Amino acid sequence: MNDLNSSGEVDQVIHNNANRGKIESVLSVARGSFEELITITDCDILFLNNWLSKTIQAFEDVSTLGAFSLLTVPHNVLNCNHSTILSSFLRAKIRPQAVLTPDQIDEIYNSIGLLGSESHKVALRNRQLVVNFGKNQYCLGCNHAVATYKKHVFLEKNKLNHKVKFAFNHSYKAVKKFIDLPTDENGFFRLSPTSPMAIHMGNVFEPEFQEIVDGLEVPRRLPETTKRVFARRMSLIRLLPYPLVRFFSIFIIRKVFGFK
Repeated sequence: MNDLNSSGEVDQVIHNNANRGKIESVLSVARGSFEELITITDCDILFLNNWLSKTIQAFEDVSTLGAFSLLTVPHNVLNCNHSTILSSFLRAKIRPQAVLTPDQIDEIYNSIGLLGSESHKVALRNRQLVVNFGKNQYCLGCNHAVATYKKHVFLEKNKLNHKVKFAFNHSYKAVKKFIDLPTDENGFFRLSPTSPMAIHMGNVFEPEFQEIVDGLEVPRRLPETTKRVFARRMSLIRLLPYPLVRFFSIFIIRKVFGFK
């Protein structure tokens, strides 16, 4: 990374004297960023062509969108998506639909080490929950292995402003507590594409990944944006007590749509 920084391919590399862990490093950079949209990714993510334009399109379509993942993981539907579920249900924008093929689901769960798990079996049995915004559709849920956030998400007065008291232990729990949960509590939507726009490679660079890398295109210019993309809008659901929002969203998912 230092060599890439010296050659100008990477703009900035930050070193800490002490191991502060993933979440504190992410939050400190995100809060001080000048950018309105911030993409946070694990190091083993392979971005596919047009991921940036499709991400910006999602923020254009959904003014209340706070987090948009490039990975579509069906069993994430109840993971900190309660504001999205209840708000979409009340606006009649949510419905079950099979947008992922069984092969796509197998590939996704294999990449995250859950092939054959109960989560994988549930994902194969159920259709995905989809929300419609204009001509475009998005899946409920936002996997934080790679996701783009509105900067406002990191500035709201909630748990995001609490000091992180632990470093490298339980990074999944830390991201959920300090990013995923507050995003949901504040009424921001959390969505993902109906078809994955990135690949979670894991610890092994498989031969087929090289073929994808060879076919990647460097965009000649950044996608155009409008003020709607950066609007600081949250669902009015945030005015309700969060435990109540959570209760109704779980009821909708399990009783209305029959998801486990």
